[in-house]
Amino acid sequence: MMETRNNHMASLTVSDLMSGDVIAIPPTATLHEAIAIMVRRSVRHLPVVENGDVVGLLSDRNIRVIMIGDDDYSRRREFLANTTAGERASHPVATVAPDAPVQQAARIFVESRIGCLPVVDREGSLVGILTQTDLLKWFARLTD
Repeated sequence: MMETRNNHMASLTVSDLMSGDVIAIPPTATLHEAIAIMVRRSVRHLPVVENGDVVGLLSDRNIRVIMIGDDDYSRRREFLANTTAGERASHPVATVAPDAPVQQAARIFVESRIGCLPVVDREGSLVGILTQTDLLKWFARLTD
């Protein structure tokens, strides 16, 4: 049984666990628009994509840091409406290939202290997203 698990782990790639239904935004999207998408779609990470390439990553962590800074509601609202995702997204962005071993992705998560990895093809185009939650769900199924 343990050998079967180890064989399965050795052959598992990012494409086996990633979500191909990626919600991405352009760098020109406002933070207000980005937050609305995050809430409506129940996601914590939004790749920022320009001409098919991942140029940034906006996460709920980015948003929390912004929101803590100002207690004035009208000023905060104005800031969110006039600030773009491209201005506040994290970059450069760690990415991973769909054919990369899952262990490689796990190491990137740990070493970079991040919660998701945009999955890009050889041309650098976004094809999916892998989150820590995806890895944990797989691990929970594996250990059942």
